[in-house]
Amino acid sequence: MMSHEIKTLESRSELLEQFRRVSEPKLLIDCSDSSPNQYKLIQIDSFTAGLIDHSFGVPIQIDSTGDPSTLLIGHESQLDCISVSAAKVLWTFKLDSVFFQFKSFKNKSCIVVIEETGVLVLDYNGNKIWSYPTDVITDYQITDSAVMIKTMDEKDLELSITTGKLLS
Repeated sequence: MMSHEIKTLESRSELLEQFRRVSEPKLLIDCSDSSPNQYKLIQIDSFTAGLIDHSFGVPIQIDSTGDPSTLLIGHESQLDCISVSAAKVLWTFKLDSVFFQFKSFKNKSCIVVIEETGVLVLDYNGNKIWSYPTDVITDYQITDSAVMIKTMDEKDLELSITTGKLLS
């Protein structure tokens, strides 16, 4: 896990004022087309990101891909891959529902993403390897080989990370 600090601000103008004060490299991620109510200033070593989006009550998540020059940010209904050195978004993957969590598997070169209504696996270029839509997920666990989920209709599912196929 990368060391980072996330500062919550009250408004877009407060975020933009603090963002102007930081030195390069920096990147503003503005997802304001969805009535923003979340304003975050994220500092990772010498890199700063400003995030303007809509919070659904799920915290944002930040981690690396194993390459120190890139990082992943999961928020709202998307996952962004950021080049820290170039201060730009390399790719964005739009989810079908609210982002819950991701786990990056460097040894498998993939990212497991849990969203409100499904599980998917992406490669490090943001391409979908597989997806499994579900009812609303109420609980989940990611291991080195599988994803276990419990859905609102009380189904328990276990999916292979490699194939996306049901294991149980």
